[in-house]
Amino acid sequence: MYHREGWHDTGTVPGLNPHPLCQVLKLLIVAWDRRLIFTIGTSNTTGESDTVVWNEIHHKTEFGSNLTGHGYPDPNYLDNVLAELLAQGVSEATLKD
Repeated sequence: MYHREGWHDTGTVPGLNPHPLCQVLKLLIVAWDRRLIFTIGTSNTTGESDTVVWNEIHHKTEFGSNLTGHGYPDPNYLDNVLAELLAQGVSEATLKD
C-alpha cells in the first residue's frame, strides 16, 4: 500500500508475485517515472478545478470490495488498466527499453 503525505487517496496492488498484477505494477512504475499517473485538472469527485487528478490510468483505492467502483477485486481491472497504460504509450515493450 502506498500513501503520499498531503494526498487523500491510497492505492493498492494486491496479490503480487507471481500474480499478473506484478506485471501491471512494473508498467505503473514506468508510467510514474514518465509522470503519467497524475495531471492538473478538474476533480470528478469534488468538482474542484486546477487540482491534482488521476490521468486516465485508473488505480484501485478500495481493497476487499468494489462498492465505489474503485475497488479490488474487479474482474475487468487487468484488461482495463493495460489498455489505459497502452493508450499512454506504456506497454510490455517499454520494459525492455
